[in-house]
Amino acid sequence: MNTKIIYLKSEKLSPVSLSQIVRLFPASLPISNIYDPENTIFITSDADLFVFHLKNHAPNLLQNKTLHLYNSRCCNPVNIPPKRGKHKVRMFPIGTIGATIKTWRNIMGFDRQNYTFKDIENYVINEFGSNFFHFNDSNNPRLIGSAIWYADQSLISYKLNLWLKGNNHSMSERIEAPRRIDRIKWPQLSKFKEMKIEDWDDCHQPTAGFTDNEWKKFKPFLEFAFRTDKVLLDKLQKYRDKFVSK
Repeated sequence: MNTKIIYLKSEKLSPVSLSQIVRLFPASLPISNIYDPENTIFITSDADLFVFHLKNHAPNLLQNKTLHLYNSRCCNPVNIPPKRGKHKVRMFPIGTIGATIKTWRNIMGFDRQNYTFKDIENYVINEFGSNFFHFNDSNNPRLIGSAIWYADQSLISYKLNLWLKGNNHSMSERIEAPRRIDRIKWPQLSKFKEMKIEDWDDCHQPTAGFTDNEWKKFKPFLEFAFRTDKVLLDKLQKYRDKFVSK
């Protein structure tokens, strides 16, 4: 799939916090230097979000757009990082945000492109304060829905609101709510054979789709999404077999 995987460890942030907020930092990493910063687009995503149409997630460079926001009017305002003030700003969902490498660097204010995991952690702590995160936050039963859980949303919304004050002309957005296949209201398995991918925008996947309990309902979705790619379907099946066996 021509995919590069980068492993980062955490020392100050919990693994959960680092995994969420690190999505904002690819343009600061050394690997970003091998790409053309004005013509290469980095797109954030969620681990359980599967999108179907690239045009909904990438800015049109031919129209001089370098930032694109998806489902951009979905949410209520969010608190900014505590060290930056106590007010709220418009929230921009991180589900997908697409921008050129150069624009990402400008939005986030990266001063160089050779960040390590330590640099990322120090950047985040500088924005939120030394007492905001704790290394054991992953074990906190109240983590989901807390301010720490939404720290990535807080940070990117704060940075975007600042950047857009002088660069609104470079932004495009898709404001419509997505036509979503949602695990909360999962289609009947027989329906997947009748569905057309053109009629949907994305999928909020089951959280453990490859496990025994979820596989029976997740596999029909994969067959729907990749019905023209039998080779990939076979790879996913083999991955599932090895995943469960471990």
